[in-house]
Formats: sequence, structure tokens, C-alpha cells
Amino acid sequence: MLTQTHAIAVAATLVALIASVVLHCMAATALMRRFDGTSLHQSSCMVLMVLGLFVAHVIEIWLFGLVSWTLAQIEGAGSVTGGHVSGVMDYIYFSAVTYTTLGYGEVYPVGPIRFIFGVEALIGFMLITWSASVTFLQMQRFWR
Repeated sequence: MLTQTHAIAVAATLVALIASVVLHCMAATALMRRFDGTSLHQSSCMVLMVLGLFVAHVIEIWLFGLVSWTLAQIEGAGSVTGGHVSGVMDYIYFSAVTYTTLGYGEVYPVGPIRFIFGVEALIGFMLITWSASVTFLQMQRFWR
């Protein structure tokens, strides 16, 4: 049975998911367009491309971390536990570990909040792969 808390967790997850994908699309598109016909050296373009995509990933990690921390403030939504979890920065940390699929395991989610982290692991993997593809496409343009 889907409780109200579960529904809130699903809705918050969808918001974070959609916002991350839109942000990533906008960042990748803007970076690719920025370097079309530019007079910058190829290596400068690649450094800026990687740094730009890195910033997008950091923002996405923070987005999931803040949404999950906000969810944890709702009674019955669950939390991140284990180790020493004391505040929002621990949720950001767990978000980074989840997004990158690193998964140290010293902290873990309990309760309905687990849903957001399961989705974050999948979308993080997809967005990191997307960044690699965009970077490769940009490199191909320079090699021609």
C-alpha cells in the first residue's frame, strides 16, 4: 500500500530526477554550442567542457542531497543512518556516493527515502555516461 509519505518521496524523487536531466541537457547543449567555431585552442575547449560538465554534476548531487535531506525532515519518510550522520552535509555526501555509484556503505538510507537514492544511482550513472559521450563528441570535432 502506498502511504502518503511514500507518495511524497516518489513525487520529490521525480522532481529531482526531472530537474537533473533538464539541467544536464541545458549544460551539455550550451557547452557544445559554445565551442562551435570558437577561436579557443582545442585543449582549452576540452578543459572548459570537462569543468562545465563537472559543475553540472556537482549541482545535481547537491540537488538530490538537499531534496533527500528535506524529505528526511518529514515524519516517517526515513533517513540516512550509520556512521555519524548529523546534518545536511551528510546527505550531500551520501548523495555524491550514490550518484557516482561508489557506495562506500558506511551510511545507508532507511524508510521510504530509499527510493530517491535508488533512482539517483541510476540517473547519476546515466548522466555521467552522457557527459562522457558529449566530451567524446567534442573531441571528435577537434580531430576532424
